[in-house]
Amino acid sequence: MGFSFLIFDLDGTLIDSQVDITSAINLVRRRYGLKYLSVGQVRSYLGGGISRLIDKVIYEEKKIDRLEVEELFRFYYGKCLTDTTVMYKGVANMLEVLKDKSKAVLSNKGELFSCEILSRLKISDYFIKVFGGDSVMGLKKPGPGPIMELIKITNSDISKTVMIR
Repeated sequence: MGFSFLIFDLDGTLIDSQVDITSAINLVRRRYGLKYLSVGQVRSYLGGGISRLIDKVIYEEKKIDRLEVEELFRFYYGKCLTDTTVMYKGVANMLEVLKDKSKAVLSNKGELFSCEILSRLKISDYFIKVFGGDSVMGLKKPGPGPIMELIKITNSDISKTVMIR
């Protein structure tokens, strides 16, 4: 039995966006007079979406308004979204080989950013649906909720679905 619905994580699976994320974080930190963080430091904070990332990168300044910082991060990240972001080697080839399979992207990155990155990298047409961390209210990976919602809205067979991360 083969899989007919493939759900891909975005960051760290299809693309490397660590430098652009780090650039946006450091622009925010500079605005508040905080020292720069390395790509490695920021990488260690990734995986839980923007809110969790913001909590971790301004941890030393509890009096800073987290929502203001998140808004500022979104602004800066939107400006540098694909300055250095690239697909991993072999991704374009793999997507072409799998073109007959239904595919979706599930990321904790916001849906608009995810869609824009896929578009700029010219691979958005391979995916029937893109979910970000803000697509299904209150549901984020690694929980099963967004996966189940993707299966439901695409009318896919759960037994023929796989999440690739």
